Amino acid sequence: GPLRGGAVMHPADEEGSYDEIQLGVTDVIPKEGGGYVMHYLGGSGEGVELGTAPGMGPLVGFRMRCLAAESEEGLLWQRRGTPVIDVGATGSWDSLFASWPRALPVDVDDPSGEWLISYHALQPAAAAGVPARWAAGCAVTPGRYGLGPVTKLGRVLEGGSAGAWDERGIGTRHVIHHDGALYMFFEGVNAESVHSIGLARSDDKGRTWTKETVPGKSEPGGPIFEARRGTQAWDNRVVGTPWVTKVPGGAEQFKAPQS
Repeated sequence: GPLRGGAVMHPADEEGSYDEIQLGVTDVIPKEGGGYVMHYLGGSGEGVELGTAPGMGPLVGFRMRCLAAESEEGLLWQRRGTPVIDVGATGSWDSLFASWPRALPVDVDDPSGEWLISYHALQPAAAAGVPARWAAGCAVTPGRYGLGPVTKLGRVLEGGSAGAWDERGIGTRHVIHHDGALYMFFEGVNAESVHSIGLARSDDKGRTWTKETVPGKSEPGGPIFEARRGTQAWDNRVVGTPWVTKVPGGAEQFKAPQS
């Protein structure tokens, strides 16, 4: 890239910008006719109390929002002036931050129609001493490539009950079209901070989601892919950030990279 260190985008220089502290790319979508749309998360200089540890004060850079930029050639990017998805009102489930946007057309055969954007947030703790829990939400927009006025659909998927593999909640995710439905590969975390990947399905264009029943697993959603606990493997605690790619060929097979 043309910027320092070979980057194509840095945190904004202007004080008070939505992404003045940090940013992270989550989707780059080629535009019909040329050019690209980038969906990314940005962290501002506002302090936010996450409530993840006793006595922890406000953290800078964690008031995150779902942002977007556009480019003609993929090297020089122009930020859009307002968030695609902003944080919610005080006390709402996404009032701390709204992060990690992923966008796709609701109808795979009609990219000029409605688009679905999924994101996640750390919900405010229900009470003092109760751990905060992650959850995933969705929004829709008539704007192509996920750009345009959005309507939040609210929280659509959250963690399981006490002792579940995703008890502490749901974070990063990848939504795909398959056999007329939408499938969400999602990252869940248990009470011991072990991360795994689960699976949910929507039959109503992303409005509601149900965790899938997975063969050999007793809990909703799986997991379908999990850390190799009790070994010296590199993934012995965290398997997350799913990104699914369809395998070329006749069979319906998918690869799910992890980090």
